[in-house]
Amino acid sequence: MNLRKIDRYALLVWRMRLCVAALVPSFLTALFFSPTRVLWLLITALWLTAFLVMFLWYYPLKYRKLSYAANSEVLVINCGVIYTRRKSVYVKNIQYISLVTLPLDNLFGLCMVFFHVAGGNVYLPGVRISDALLLREMLTPTIMGEDCE
Repeated sequence: MNLRKIDRYALLVWRMRLCVAALVPSFLTALFFSPTRVLWLLITALWLTAFLVMFLWYYPLKYRKLSYAANSEVLVINCGVIYTRRKSVYVKNIQYISLVTLPLDNLFGLCMVFFHVAGGNVYLPGVRISDALLLREMLTPTIMGEDCE
C-alpha cells in the first residue's frame, strides 16, 4: 500500500483562504485604532506574526505530512504538524463517504472527503475530484444480491 500525497494546489488554496481571512483583522485594526498609538502597533504585529507563521510554517508543514493510502481492507491517513498522527479505518466500518467542494476548491479541481465511520468521522482535504470519486467507489460497500435498476 503506497502512501499518496494530496494535490499540490491544496497548499495554494489554504494560503489563499488565509489571505482572505487576514483582511478581517487588518480592517478592524485600521477601523478602531489610530496608527500613531502603541496599541495599534502591538495588535498589528500580533496578527501579522500569526499570518506569517501560518503562511510560511504551518501550512507547508501540514501539506508535507498529509498523505493517504487505501486498499480493500483499510484506509490510512497520515496527518499532523507538530507530530505525525496516523488514522486508520477499516473499510467495513465506513458507513458512507461525503465529498465536499467549496468554490475555491472547485476552481482548482479539489474537494474534501469525509469518511463517516462507526464512532466518528475522518477528514481528508485537498484531494483531486477524480481521485476522490475513485476512492469513494473503491471504499463504498456494495450490497450483494440486490438489483439496483
